[in-house]
Formats: sequence, structure tokens, C-alpha cells
Amino acid sequence: MYNEALYINADCQVQDALEFVLKTVEKINLELADDTERWLNQIFRERKAALEAMRDDPNLSNPKLDTIRQILLRYYQNDCDSRGIIFCRTRATTVALERWMKETPDLRPLKPKRLVAANAPTDKGARLFRDGHHKIIIATSVAEEGLDVQACNFVMRYEHVTNETARIQARVGNNVLNGNGGITFPRHRAGRARKPGAEYMLVTELGCGAAQRDEINRMREDLMNDAIRRIDRMDMADFTRQVRKHQHDAKLTRQLSMLGKQRELAQRNRRQPEGMHRLLCSRCSTLVCISLDIRRVENVHHVVIDEHLKTVASMRRYPKAAKHGDFDTRGKLNCRKCDKDWGVVAHYNNVLFPVLKLTNFVMEDDNGQRKCYKKWKDVPFHVEELSAEDIQRLHEEDIELIQW
Repeated sequence: MYNEALYINADCQVQDALEFVLKTVEKINLELADDTERWLNQIFRERKAALEAMRDDPNLSNPKLDTIRQILLRYYQNDCDSRGIIFCRTRATTVALERWMKETPDLRPLKPKRLVAANAPTDKGARLFRDGHHKIIIATSVAEEGLDVQACNFVMRYEHVTNETARIQARVGNNVLNGNGGITFPRHRAGRARKPGAEYMLVTELGCGAAQRDEINRMREDLMNDAIRRIDRMDMADFTRQVRKHQHDAKLTRQLSMLGKQRELAQRNRRQPEGMHRLLCSRCSTLVCISLDIRRVENVHHVVIDEHLKTVASMRRYPKAAKHGDFDTRGKLNCRKCDKDWGVVAHYNNVLFPVLKLTNFVMEDDNGQRKCYKKWKDVPFHVEELSAEDIQRLHEEDIELIQW
């Protein structure tokens, strides 16, 4: 919560950060909170009046928002049919920016619309953007793929730099803006902005590192283009030979790495005789499941296959499912007793699985010793891969792992 509020305060308005903190604090059950949470809550209550005074101070306006306003007005004064996309780093920033634009009289006619879901390109708001009803789209990187609009003539990244691939997808130039800076015109056009003369820009605070990261991405892009040109000039037989050599070396590296992991696992199992461990809620110590009922999916996600969990967990549905590979994330998983965040609920192979977030649990062994872990690879027991037999049993016995 603290870090998120700092991000919002840096990128948006003081009132946005304060409202975020207020909403989060209201959800805290002080009866179930630990000493640290109660102490922090008390500090916030004592400082609340001072924070509210800062919210109402006109001298504490964000200069970055003033810069964005000037840029947008310049575009729409020159061309009233201009359309642009602003990419932000968090959902909370998209909410605050959309509200700020709607509350700013000379930006309100642009009818800004935020898009954050993975299926954003098919969203009604995206269609209205293409038709010109919304002049501005405010989106996170999750919504980026597929937002290609012929009439879009600028893409702005607001304190948000990812990698060289995303830069190529969005880029139509090499502009970097700051609170006092100007704009240089691009040399060429590509990516999300399709209209002739379109521009790409990064709006960032001087010294925060975003401009440097964008410059590194530019250098990586140049190296990639140079490599492509060299490949184009290569003899096909030589190219094929080198590709096969790289494939053979990569395969050998993977095999050696897998062998090393197998040996490490065998040594760890010999060092730490495996017993049954219990997974407990880190806040209220509610029993969630035992180690034998945890499975790995795609070597990344960790799910529970025992129906006991649905008696101690609650689920809050997302308005729309978010797709991650073969996983469709449907909602948040929380402790029914203390509302602690436990992870998410995801649809996989026609089964709703509770997907655990390890850092929010405590492991208890047969001797009653408790320990917290940050990574699943460090837990003192082996987690089996989810098998076809596991899924078949869940279907045949009509087992419901979470109440939908």
C-alpha cells in the first residue's frame, strides 16, 4: 500500500494518493491486525488532517500533469480529430489520470477512456476510440497488444519504460519530455501510432532513470537491427550451419541444467527428510492445506487440489477474466476469517483452481516449527506436477475446489 501510494503521488495528484490510502485502510480489520499494522494505522490517523490539508493546497500541483496537459492541448488545437494512447505503469495511475482529465475543463471534451484488461483491444471503449468518440486511451501494458489504430497520431509513455520490444511496438520517434522540456519531431513512423506524422514520446521526471532505460532500449534496438542486416547478408548455407550449431549448444545447455537441478533436488531431499507440512494463513494461522495437496502447473503456478480449502477461503470475482497462457484468472482468493490475500482463482482444464501466493503463508512442520518462504523452490518438500490423473479425479468425483 505504501509503495503504491508513493507511485500515485509521484505521477498524479495528492488527493489520488490520499484516497487510495483511505480506501485501503478502511478494509483493514484491526481486531485481526498484528501489532505493526495497528501501529501504522495509528500513525496514519494522527497524520490524516495534515495530509488532507496538503490535498487542498493548490501549490502542490504535479508539474508532470501540467506538461501532459500542454502536450494534449497542442495536439488537439492543431487537429481536433487527433487521437492518442497514454501508457502507464499501474492500474491506479490509469484511474487517477482518467479522473484528472475529466475534471480538467479543457481536457474533458477529449472523453478519455481507460483500458487495462488483456482483452482491451476488443473492448467497446477501444472500438469507440477507433471511431473517434474517445480521443484519448489511457492503458496499462497488459492492454497494449493489439491497440493498432490507423488514426492514432501519438503514443505517450508516462513514467513507464519496459523493454526494446515494447518500444518498437509503440515507437514513432525518439522524444523524451520532462516537466520543463520540449519535444523533437520524429524521423519515422511505426508501432501503435499509424497516422502519417505521428509521434512517440516518454514523459518522465528528470533523474528518475526512465529516460536512461529508454535510451538503453534504443541501443538494444540498434544492435538488433544491425544483427538483422548482417543475417540478411549471410550465405544461406552458412546461416543454416550456424543456426543448427546454436540449437545444438542450447539443447546441450538445457540438458546439463536439468541434470544439475535433478542432482540438487536429490541432495536436498537427502539433507532434509521430507515430512508433512501444513500451510497456514500468515495473519490468523487458519489451516489452508497440507503439502501433499499442492501441485505445480506449467512449472510456475502452485495450486491446491483438496476441497477443504473452499471452507476457509472466499473469492472475489474480477469483472472480466484475465488470460495468462492456458490460465484464465477469474478472481482474488482471500482468507474467509481475516481477509488476508492468498492469491487468485484461475480456470485451467475446465477446473477452477486456487492459485497460492507463497509469501502470504507460513509453513509448519510436524514439530510445530514455523517458517516463511519467498520462493517455492526453497520449501522443504517436493511439489508434484499436476497430472492428468489429478484432473481426471477432480472431474470424475465432481470435486469443487472453490465456491464459485
